[in-house]
Amino acid sequence: MKLKIQYGTEVCTVPLRAVSEKGAERTDLLVLLNLSACPSLAEDIPALAKKIGCTVKKTESAIDFWIECGIFERADNSPDERKGTSEPSQPHVQERTDPEKKTRFESRPTYDSAEIAAIAAREGGTIRMLIDECQRITEKIFTPSETSKIIGMVDYLGLDLEHILSLFTYCVRRGKKSVSYIEKTAYNLYDEGIDSAAKLEEYIKHKEALESKEAEQKALIGISGRSLVQKERDAFKKWQEEWKLSPDIIRRGYEETVTKTGKYNLAYLSKVLESWYLAGLTTIQKIEESENKFHSDKAKETEEISSGSFDTDEFVALALKRSYDSAAKQEISEK
Repeated sequence: MKLKIQYGTEVCTVPLRAVSEKGAERTDLLVLLNLSACPSLAEDIPALAKKIGCTVKKTESAIDFWIECGIFERADNSPDERKGTSEPSQPHVQERTDPEKKTRFESRPTYDSAEIAAIAAREGGTIRMLIDECQRITEKIFTPSETSKIIGMVDYLGLDLEHILSLFTYCVRRGKKSVSYIEKTAYNLYDEGIDSAAKLEEYIKHKEALESKEAEQKALIGISGRSLVQKERDAFKKWQEEWKLSPDIIRRGYEETVTKTGKYNLAYLSKVLESWYLAGLTTIQKIEESENKFHSDKAKETEEISSGSFDTDEFVALALKRSYDSAAKQEISEK
């Protein structure tokens, strides 16, 4: 990002309205002073944040604050400016269409021991408590590199203690204890707008609800050791959301499929469930009544065929009659 100071050089003017009405805070003032002295710092937000002892997130917010106050304007040719709009783009949003532009994760800073100590002193005892608790959750002692990754979540992303501990707990519960994995997850979620403990809690609830639902669906069709493929997810969506079929109906269809084909077959199962749905067989009782009627009608048909195919007495009588008729005809011809 490049910024142009609107009120000349070698001077720092603070509008009273920014303080009295808009409520400029300490971080806002520090950003203003440092950018006034060295505007090029706007091109390296992590360096500016580190210089003033603040998180990148708060530093970016402070820059936006002064842009809104009219102290700064964007000097780079952003897409918004080419279109002639005055609405500022957010400096922390990554333009993924530019292959040369690094992502937030790729641009993350690393911290040496002196920088970690300085941030720990700035944050009071919370950093030490955070590191200790994360080590307890993962059941390991962190290397300097792993500690640096956690510091980045605090200093660069601006995540609070509760957010980071919840994320560590969630990842470990899923069998992921690697700090590198947890760090990457934090950045991915941040880019999706999950930048607070409350938002993370909602995300985890939603994610675990989906996983619980899929576990139930897998059990209905005898799948274990793998996730559902997209065709199976689409099939369940049709069966449960469109056709409103209950889990016991789907399970009955799976059992019918295995009985007839000897194995799980999604296409066959779909046909079975579709035939029941179109016939209005929406309960196990209706399916059983239909099957009982089918078997009863089949047995009756078989019995009728069997009873009407051969009568011994009638056969003997007809045979004797044919013999008598043949003998009579022969006697007449001899005369």
